[in-house]
Amino acid sequence: MLENFKKFQIKMPKKFSVWHIIIAFGFFILLQMYLMNPGVRDVTYSDFKKMVKEGNVLECHITHTMIRGKLREMERGTTKNAIFITARVEDPDLVKDLESMGVRYAGHYESPWLRTFF
Repeated sequence: MLENFKKFQIKMPKKFSVWHIIIAFGFFILLQMYLMNPGVRDVTYSDFKKMVKEGNVLECHITHTMIRGKLREMERGTTKNAIFITARVEDPDLVKDLESMGVRYAGHYESPWLRTFF
């Protein structure tokens, strides 16, 4: 009779640990950081101007303190270091240079209270 009881005994599933979720979440964050996002190249302003004159800049976003943009490498399908960032320097000819080379550009306003709040 004991043998019959063991046959019909319900097997309980193994307990699922919260650590499985934490480890999986960490793995996906690392995967996104290193494989999915293209690298950001930190360049000097003079190198940025040189890249614009050579026609290597596809687009850029200008803020009060920095310029961030995409290189033409991204258009060709290679994304390694295809995004650049540089400090903004007061340059009255920047817009003329960007327009003459056909670079798409946009200005962005950074709200100072948001940075102060956080």
